[in-house]
Amino acid sequence: MTMHHHHHDLADRFVATAGQPEDIVSLAELERRYILRVIGIVEGNKSRAAQLLGLDRRTLYRKLDRYRRDGNGPELEAAGFNEEPSHEDLESTADPAKAPS
Repeated sequence: MTMHHHHHDLADRFVATAGQPEDIVSLAELERRYILRVIGIVEGNKSRAAQLLGLDRRTLYRKLDRYRRDGNGPELEAAGFNEEPSHEDLESTADPAKAPS
């Protein structure tokens, strides 16, 4: 099975486990769980995780930083991601004033 197929199987399992209303989580929580799971699968390789998730690496770092600030540090470490993002990784390229010249 390729990583691409594994990626879709994982997403299907997340959705399939919500059989009762109390099992349903928000999209933000589903995204958080999925990102952490993918990071675990790729053993903390941020570039690979971002590629598989279809995210820019800086976007992934910003999400991980938010998860860490929200108290998910132990989950990040368990997923294989235990380093602090650098300022450069968190900096948005969407703001032209912050974009490298």
